[in-house]
Amino acid sequence: MNTTTTVTMLPIDAIRPNDANPRSEIGDVSELAMSIASQGIQQALVVTPANQEGRHTLVIGHRRLAAAEQAGLATVPCIITDMDEQTQAEVMLVENIHRDQLTALDEARGYAHLLDLGEDVDQMAKATGRSRSTVQRRLKISSIDDEKILALPSQLSFEELETIADFRDDEGLQDQLIKAAGTNNWNMTLHQVQAKRSLDKWIEQAQEAIKQAGLPIVPLTPSQSWSDPEGWRTIARFSPDTDPDPKQALDTWLEEWEGDKPTAAGLLDRGGQWRVKITLLEPYTQQDQEDERRQREDDLARWQAEQEAEIAPAKQLDTASHDLRLAYTQRLMSLKRPAKTSPRPCPCWSSPKRANAPGGSAGTRCGTHGAPSSRTRKPSWRKRPTLTRVAAPRRPSPCATPSWRHRSTTRPGAAKTT
Repeated sequence: MNTTTTVTMLPIDAIRPNDANPRSEIGDVSELAMSIASQGIQQALVVTPANQEGRHTLVIGHRRLAAAEQAGLATVPCIITDMDEQTQAEVMLVENIHRDQLTALDEARGYAHLLDLGEDVDQMAKATGRSRSTVQRRLKISSIDDEKILALPSQLSFEELETIADFRDDEGLQDQLIKAAGTNNWNMTLHQVQAKRSLDKWIEQAQEAIKQAGLPIVPLTPSQSWSDPEGWRTIARFSPDTDPDPKQALDTWLEEWEGDKPTAAGLLDRGGQWRVKITLLEPYTQQDQEDERRQREDDLARWQAEQEAEIAPAKQLDTASHDLRLAYTQRLMSLKRPAKTSPRPCPCWSSPKRANAPGGSAGTRCGTHGAPSSRTRKPSWRKRPTLTRVAAPRRPSPCATPSWRHRSTTRPGAAKTT
């Protein structure tokens, strides 16, 4: 690369922007144009030598060139430097990589352009001062299709772009992430697509494990998630929640199983994570169903007989206790005394005329009915004495008469008579 430090004033029309510039958008240069109009360009632009058409290719200073053109300048100061296309890409990427306005997509495009020019990851890391892992992550972002990149917001973070690039092998899930990028639904959509990809991976591993076990696959419907298919009986189940590694779980079960080897495997590969599962099956005929029904009935009858034999002593004790309590209660009832009966009172016991008649009084035999009265009545002539209230004599008040009159007939201070 031949560089001259001589600053040359070149017409703006003789300078063309570089197509490989990582900065896809120049942005608003109004303030920069006002500064250039008042103070001029303080830092020269870097361009390549003129081509056959007499035009120079701009390497550094795209915003300054746009601002100068907006400010109405005819010429701009430039440093002419001879460099190949790969060197131009490196210089432009290093120039813009630490600027805040450079988006993640622009930086990823810059690394992708260097990769197209033949540089490897180590060379790019050395030229840009980035770590090798950082360059690899930026290159992963550049793997997103150009058509899908156009649908993405320009200010997405590296983490979001890297997540979208991780789903490049599943366009359907990647399209869902692109649609949710930059919105409030990003976290929820990311959780859903990650769960879907994990479930699809588990199904692929399950199919491979069944194939290696030499078992035919019986397709299952969502309605058979917890029921057996016709003509089959389930002897084991495996699901993503309980068996993250289906191959290891199936191999371990086959080694520890002591019964007959299953003849088929059912696979439910749709309906959500709580439905997806592997079921190991064995034939189940009508005769097997009848035998199992009889066996269940025999087991139930035997259990009921055992229960009856166990509680028989308790039942006998309860019956004997009930009989004893009943007999004791009847005995107590027979020992109770009969109720007393009182003579009927005379209906005229309260008659004043009968009570006040000569020779008759309450409590004696009634001359009319001849029956004794059960209650006695006091004669009406016996009246209660009337008490007369006598008022007590009043004491004279000491305030009504002077106190000296109570002690002496002589007035205090008066002369005594002889």
